[in-house]
Amino acid sequence: MKIFSLTFFNIIICLCITMAVIGFSWELYTRRMDQSKNSNPALVAFIIFWLQVGLIYLTTSLHMIANYTNWHSMDLLLYKVSLVPFAFLTVPVVFFVIYIMIGNKLASGSFSAIFFLVGGFYLNIFNNNVTNIPAHTEWASIFIQEGGIAPYVYIFGIFVIPTAMILGVMFLLLIRKLPKRRKYNITTSLLATSFVIDCILVDMFTTSISMHAGLRIFILTGIVLCYLAYFPPLAVKDRLGINEIEIEESPTSKLDI
Repeated sequence: MKIFSLTFFNIIICLCITMAVIGFSWELYTRRMDQSKNSNPALVAFIIFWLQVGLIYLTTSLHMIANYTNWHSMDLLLYKVSLVPFAFLTVPVVFFVIYIMIGNKLASGSFSAIFFLVGGFYLNIFNNNVTNIPAHTEWASIFIQEGGIAPYVYIFGIFVIPTAMILGVMFLLLIRKLPKRRKYNITTSLLATSFVIDCILVDMFTTSISMHAGLRIFILTGIVLCYLAYFPPLAVKDRLGINEIEIEESPTSKLDI
């Protein structure tokens, strides 16, 4: 009974993340028509990022179900499937950040393509080095990656650099004079995105059983925070004196958003 309750609790958290992401992405998509054409590429990239998060935790919940039912071959397959959106998770984030800074689709796409290639490299390394006999616990199955230095190169190249970019953009926003609604929208969404990325990174690599559920609760909290960035409650609107939140209206160069 204890094993079932712990597994069920973890599955529920993952499904809550998936449903929250789908709802948030749909809300962003429905307001896409209200945005200017210049802001659409950033908004689409942002939606793709959150859909990837949802796909990661949908497949994670399924592979935990497979583990509970002792279907270990399916457990491993679903775990590998979850690593596909994880490997390319920062690709739309990089596009989003670069586009916010310079407003150029070609430059943003070219830079994010580098992270796409590194993500593909990581997947290739992982498929050749994953432990096929994981540790099966009451929470889930724990897969151990034995790729030597490759996972650490991946961590630095795919997650540390985009996180540093996000922090840099946030710093520039804080020192620049921008309307409160724009500063609130972009700063809060970037903060939530960075928080979620870091939590997912630790969640995917940790072998500590007790950390998984806690990190996934934090991820769910980050999704709520990002939702509030685009759809702030009335109290926040009154305090900041904002009426409508947008990603950007006509980005042209360096934070002209």
